[in-house]
Amino acid sequence: IVQIKLYDRRRMKEITELSQQQRVISNDDKKSILMEMVYIAFPYLVVAVLGYSDSLINVMFLPTGLSAHGVSAADAQTIIGAVTVGINKLIAIPMILAPGFSAAIVPYITTAKTNGDGKLIQKNMRDCVDSVLYIAIPISFCLFAFAKPIYYVLFDSGASLDLTSGVLKWYSIEAFCSTLAPIFTALMMAIGLRRCNIRYQVVMMLIKLVSTYPLIVWFGIAGAVLSSMLSLGVFMLLNMMQLHRDYHVNWIYTLRKMLFMLAGVAGIAVVAW
Repeated sequence: IVQIKLYDRRRMKEITELSQQQRVISNDDKKSILMEMVYIAFPYLVVAVLGYSDSLINVMFLPTGLSAHGVSAADAQTIIGAVTVGINKLIAIPMILAPGFSAAIVPYITTAKTNGDGKLIQKNMRDCVDSVLYIAIPISFCLFAFAKPIYYVLFDSGASLDLTSGVLKWYSIEAFCSTLAPIFTALMMAIGLRRCNIRYQVVMMLIKLVSTYPLIVWFGIAGAVLSSMLSLGVFMLLNMMQLHRDYHVNWIYTLRKMLFMLAGVAGIAVVAW
């Protein structure tokens, strides 16, 4: 409110003059503006339900899956408690980056799409993914490399520290995938491929739903992460293929940059060791 009162009000005269000079005629039809907002918001609502069903599915299958894997009731309770309380907070650190970066790049992509600038669309998409990779890779790796001291400092699980820090190491991999996947959702939304994205979200949820329990039975808590990696990996691959097909986005440059980032992570690994 202070920002609007003290700053924006002083700029209102300039904004009014610029609005009179703009070539595009403003839309004053409140009904059409409202419908456009609903058209944009509803897919995000559906995506929120589908995209974040991962945690819900894990909670559904972890108790019975861990028991079938042979984990004791006490250890299973410790693992589930760590995942739902501490670990979800830690992996949220890199995951918070995704909405911020994707929201920042969306106006540039929609402007480039309106202007029919295909090369700029490609560049903005790659820049968005590269920026998130540049931060998500080292943060996720640090959660992996320093899992035990991080968990000890923040949550101090005492005798079960080895168990809970081991769970955090696995979930650091999921943190990386869960940070990157929402970026593709934002990109698809920005260029009008909402239906494709929702369809891929449904595929992702079904893969997660089908694979979680058997993988937990076979691999324990690692199975929950492996099922997430599988579902999120398929989701991102489908989106990348769609963007390449429709907008000719070449992901080779992004993969090359990712290799350089991984080389940098190797330096972090040496320091951690």
